[in-house]
Amino acid sequence: MTDRRDPTLGELPDVEDGGAPVPYAPPRRNGPSNRRPRWPWLVGIATAVLLAAVAFVLVHWRSAIGARLAPPPQQSRLMQQAETALRAGRLTSPGGLGARELYEAILARDPDDLAAREGLVRVANAALAQAQAAVNANHPDVAQRDLDLARDLSAPVAGIQKVETALRRETGSEAQIAALLAKADAAERAGHIDDGDASALAIYQQAIAAAPDNALVLDRRRALLARMLTGIDPLLAHDDVDGAQKLIDRVAALDPGHLDLPNARARLAEANQRRQKDQTHQLDVADADLHAGKVDEAVAIWRQVLAQSPDDIRAHGGLRAAAEVLVRQANRDASDFDFAGAQAALAKAHALAPELPSLRATAQHLQQARLQRAGMNRGMMKDKANVDD
Repeated sequence: MTDRRDPTLGELPDVEDGGAPVPYAPPRRNGPSNRRPRWPWLVGIATAVLLAAVAFVLVHWRSAIGARLAPPPQQSRLMQQAETALRAGRLTSPGGLGARELYEAILARDPDDLAAREGLVRVANAALAQAQAAVNANHPDVAQRDLDLARDLSAPVAGIQKVETALRRETGSEAQIAALLAKADAAERAGHIDDGDASALAIYQQAIAAAPDNALVLDRRRALLARMLTGIDPLLAHDDVDGAQKLIDRVAALDPGHLDLPNARARLAEANQRRQKDQTHQLDVADADLHAGKVDEAVAIWRQVLAQSPDDIRAHGGLRAAAEVLVRQANRDASDFDFAGAQAALAKAHALAPELPSLRATAQHLQQARLQRAGMNRGMMKDKANVDD
């Protein structure tokens, strides 16, 4: 018996009863598919892009990254010097070898150096500690120097104020301020408010220069300035608007935010409005006087207005108009051979408006009138001589 097998046709489609063949359907595969997944390919592309980006960063920023990971030798040397200076208490030095200057040199090269920034903070705290130690040792000059350094480096405000208070106490500044306040009170009681270096206001200014933030000194000066501002009402009552303005300017220069300034300025504005109204009325009266031929009366009013308001355009125009009237009067007097009247009118016109163009023509007219009169007199004398002959 052999292993030989006869060929077969495979599975034949079933035939329905009617004889029609049943459509062929391929067999379903229950095993795993032979199609490969796509995710390994995508992971490969992403890895390649990431590696390319890293390579680009390393090529273009390798110096900066290297400086962060391993600072240049010069930066490291400056950092070592700064740390040494800080440990030695050499916080600042004009020669640039103090801890402050060395840390700032590092930051000038690399503004983002955190170690240098932290070093400046430690310098500020050390300066504050040294200032307190100097106060305790009764060395006010050294304490003030270290305190200024701590303030420049933005040391904690509470610590600065504590050392400042101790420094003022040790140097006797509180006794000095108390003496100045007593001196200012005496000057104020004597009526010397603001009349020289020995006045109350001048002494308060000295106290403020010694202790700019002293609340008591500031309050005393503020009260004195308020008393000064009460002097505005008497000035305005005497129509001294300019004096009131000077007083307000004086107070504002010393204390621009003084609480009484707005009210004082309001009263001054009202006084200016009243003055303007009165001046308008005066100018109307002057115009009416000039129209009525009362030149001297009109001129007097315009000059009064200009004494208060030197730039008043209407008053200046009134004086010019009065000069024109006087010029016309001089011309008429010259034509009537009233040389004295013409000369007087011409002199008044020149005093009011020396730049008036018609003055020269009127002067020439007056001269011609005199010559004409002289000629007429010679003719009359000649005629009389002929008659006598």
